[in-house]
Amino acid sequence: DLPGGTVRRGESAHDACIREFAEETGIAVRVKDLAFVVERFGFRSDDPDRRTVYLFFIVERAGEGALEPVPQDRDITDAGFKSTDEVRVLCTERYHREFLAWQNDRCARYFVDRST
Repeated sequence: DLPGGTVRRGESAHDACIREFAEETGIAVRVKDLAFVVERFGFRSDDPDRRTVYLFFIVERAGEGALEPVPQDRDITDAGFKSTDEVRVLCTERYHREFLAWQNDRCARYFVDRST
């Protein structure tokens, strides 16, 4: 999967990205740009109107820290940099489709999904 997680109370999405990346890979990053946004309705919920917004960022290494990703959580069994072709093979869940679509056409900045 891609590094990610929930924004904590009082934390910006930008800061959450930096924290989650470090927590999951050991790599310190700097946010370069917002890549794209996914808005979902009814995702993992019985309420079809429940709205969740996912923000995807482009990052680069920053400062000190690991040079190669190393799992930092016991639930993560492996971490590494992958080519787009490898990501297509490894990331097979339905929720990966927006990332893969963005990889094909980096002009796409917003995706909406109303399916559950």
